[in-house]
Amino acid sequence: MRLTCRAAVAAGLVLHAASAAALTMSDGTLSINGSGTWGYLRTDDNFYLADSDGDYATAGFDVALSARPADQLVITAQLGFDPDEVALEWAFAEWRFSDLARVRLGQVKQPLGNYMELQFIGTARPFYFLPTSVYGPADIGATSYFGAGVTGALPCGDGYELQYDAYGGAIELAVFEPYEVLEEGHDPAELPELEEQLIENIVGGRVSLVTPPGLVLRLSGYGGSVRKEAGEGRPAFFAGGLSALHHGERLWVSVEGFGFVESGSESQLSGYGEVAWFLTKSVQVAARYEVTRTFLEDVSGGSPLLRHDEAGLGLNYWFNPDFVLKTSVHRAEGLRFVGPREDASPPSGPTLLVVAGAQFTF
Repeated sequence: MRLTCRAAVAAGLVLHAASAAALTMSDGTLSINGSGTWGYLRTDDNFYLADSDGDYATAGFDVALSARPADQLVITAQLGFDPDEVALEWAFAEWRFSDLARVRLGQVKQPLGNYMELQFIGTARPFYFLPTSVYGPADIGATSYFGAGVTGALPCGDGYELQYDAYGGAIELAVFEPYEVLEEGHDPAELPELEEQLIENIVGGRVSLVTPPGLVLRLSGYGGSVRKEAGEGRPAFFAGGLSALHHGERLWVSVEGFGFVESGSESQLSGYGEVAWFLTKSVQVAARYEVTRTFLEDVSGGSPLLRHDEAGLGLNYWFNPDFVLKTSVHRAEGLRFVGPREDASPPSGPTLLVVAGAQFTF
């Protein structure tokens, strides 16, 4: 693991802070929260979130630090640790005028859909992984944006509440685009890799309606311009969608549909439906189906590189709300998010993924 000086200093602060429940900072305190995950992942052939040899080295840990040096000021940061790197996932300052308006500046977690801000908290969802079609390298959203935003909540009476987020700046999308081999002039020997795409000058927002039965309805999206290499222009980019979420005592439901458009190049539609039910206080069963369809302006036809269809079934055991064991089986058709096999040969056919692991929070 390669640590930069800045990450090493941050890690030292985390270890020091872990020795006490809270550290006094001026007139405020430093609170510490975290989440962790580990699982054994294996596919039958292709690479999809794991490979056919199986993967044990999947442990991850995220530490969130929150300080309140003044009544109206909150400073928040989160570090992510995994076997390959240490990453700053967000770091921002928030000035709280009131519940109606809070201003955020820095590297801020992106308000998008049901799970983007909760993506590192495995105990907030029924499956080990979030749906790849929306929260994977699908050109939809990012862990955080760089810039400024405002958020707040407005009570509407009778138990209803309207929440809003508005922001601007830039984001870095994690993208995986194996369909580039279909484009004219692409080297067929070049293997697809996970890359980053910078979207600048973005303006985005989310509106959420919270209802008394515990149902949350959301509309979220953003637009900006894609930074390309010199001479390639700056195409416009827009992503957005609708979400519905219910986490009751026994029934959990999440349904989302998203899409993006990059002018002059490509577009995509993605979505999923997920339902989970507690058979007992500890035993939970879950099912999910997701789909992605990508469209290229210069390519016609139904290549498997342009689609993803996945069905998953899960069985979980919850020791308590902060610690859960999860198992699931997934069958993915199409090659939109599937990589080459271990011998670098092209993938083909459906992919079967088996997951068994644990997730926790504190």
